[in-house]
Parts: sequence; C-alpha cells; structure tokens
Amino acid sequence: MKRIITLLFTLLLTFSLVGCGRKTDVITSDPVKKEVSVLGTKTDTSLELQVNNETGSDITSIRIKPDNGDYGEELIPEGSAFMQGQSANLYYNPIEGETEQTEYTVKVILAGKGEFEMSTFPMHDMKKSVTIHSTKGVVFIKYVSLTTDQQVSTLDIELEAKKKRDEEEARRKKEQEEEEERQKAEEDAAKQAEEQLKEAQKQQQQQSQSDSTPSESKDSSDSTTPSSSDTSQDSSTDVTPTPEPTPTPEPTPTPEPTTPTPILETSPIANSFNPNA
Repeated sequence: MKRIITLLFTLLLTFSLVGCGRKTDVITSDPVKKEVSVLGTKTDTSLELQVNNETGSDITSIRIKPDNGDYGEELIPEGSAFMQGQSANLYYNPIEGETEQTEYTVKVILAGKGEFEMSTFPMHDMKKSVTIHSTKGVVFIKYVSLTTDQQVSTLDIELEAKKKRDEEEARRKKEQEEEEERQKAEEDAAKQAEEQLKEAQKQQQQQSQSDSTPSESKDSSDSTTPSSSDTSQDSSTDVTPTPEPTPTPEPTPTPEPTTPTPILETSPIANSFNPNA
C-alpha cells in the first residue's frame, strides 16, 4: 500500500513539474555595429575635420559630393556605424578641379530613419569641427565659420531645401499622374473608336444583307412558283378530275345542189338510139 501511495505521489510531482515548465522565447536583435573613430582614408591631400554625431541615431553611411562631380566613396566601412554621441575624424580627398570655393552636398543614412541629404556642407569654411544634428525631417550641421568666427547653423537652409525637394517631388508626381491619365484617355479613346468601327462594320454588313434579301426572295419566289402547266399538272394530280363534257355532234353538212347537166342537141341518129323514144 505504501508503495502505491509513493508511486502516485511521484507521478503527481512529475506532472506538476512538467506543467510549471516555461518555454524559452528566442530574442533576436540587429547585429551590433562596430564603432568607428575614423571616417575615410587619410592622404597627403586630405581635408580633415572632427565630426560629432548629435542626430539621436547611429549614422551608417556618409558620402560627399562636390558641386563639380559625383558622390564619392563610402566613408563608413560596411558593418560599422558612427555612433550617436561619438566623435570621429573625417578625411575627405578632393578630386581634380576642386577649389576653396567648391560647395559640397552630403548624404547620410540614420539607422531606423533612412537617408537624408545636406545641401550645404562648406568644409573650407569650418574651424576643424562640425556637429551633425537632426530635426523636423532634416539633417543639418552647426560649425564655427572661419570667415566670421561665429557659429553657423544650416537648419533654415536645409528646411528650405527640403521644401523645394518636396515641391519638386510633388510636381513630378503630378506630371506622372497627368501622363498616366493622358495615356489612359488615349487608350480609352482608341478603344472607343475601335468599338465604333466594329459597330459601323456590323451595321454595314447588316444593311448589305438587308439589301440583298429582296432579290433573293424574288429569285426564290420565281423558282418556287409553279408554271401554269405545272399548276395544271399538279391540279390534275392533286384535284379530283372533272368529267369531260359530252361532245356536241357536228351538224350534217347540207349537200350542195347539183347543177343539171345541159342536154346537148344531138342528131336524129342519136335520138333513134334513145331507149326512151
């Protein structure tokens, strides 16, 4: 009896432990980015700046474009990031034709926010340091100007540039919609014209058939209307024959009067031979 109780207790304990077990959730996260302290590659002709990231997000891409060229190489290695709150040395290698008056445009990608473009990035007028900020849907910079020795913010410039980009995008979108509507209208007009042509051809065909119907009916009537002989034959065949009338006997012809033969005077000799004498 004790063994049975012990066995039941063991089973209840086992089931309770199984019921209390918890499923471990697998938590995944984005791969950790490697921090960078150097942006770009340093050469003898490099322009050097100290850059501070105060955007509120990690920066995963930085590319610079001079006004006389295209966007250059990526300054942040793949798998790395310029972390929020971090400072880094930026090295930019000018291309042929650049001068101190060259203006620059910079594209950055903020983690979780997307790509942004800074339309003003005057590297030749910065006192070796620039801070990148983000607000109101734009990324802008603050720096101390070599020319005025005062701090400059490009926020208003970037807001105006964004407004122009948005207007340009809206204009392109409107033109695209208008072009699509125009193409659709042309397609609808072509389709309608095709349907009208088919309908006209159909009506013309019906009219042609209608015009040819009377002659065909006449020919059919002529071919199907029996001739008098056919009618007579058909009548004699189909209708009970009427007894033929008894022919009226032709009248006996009246004999024409005989003209008396004139008596010729004969000689007495002839009279002597007359038997009636």
